[in-house]
Amino acid sequence: SQQLTFDSTGRVQLPEGFRRHAGITDRAAFVGLGPTLQIWQPARLARHKVEARQRARDKRLTIPAPGSSGSGR
Repeated sequence: SQQLTFDSTGRVQLPEGFRRHAGITDRAAFVGLGPTLQIWQPARLARHKVEARQRARDKRLTIPAPGSSGSGR
């Protein structure tokens, strides 16, 4: 993690080491997570999402419907 500075037009440039570590070349995927932002190589993000969904299925995890308490009542 590193705090990045904005240029005069409000853009940031990812340091080369970050781009190399993430495998980012000409395209990037931006994922907002509350107060933070993750920048992924798009194919890696797609694989990560598939794997995360499978882990949730394997553990039988669910997301409560909006407005429900999640208690099943």
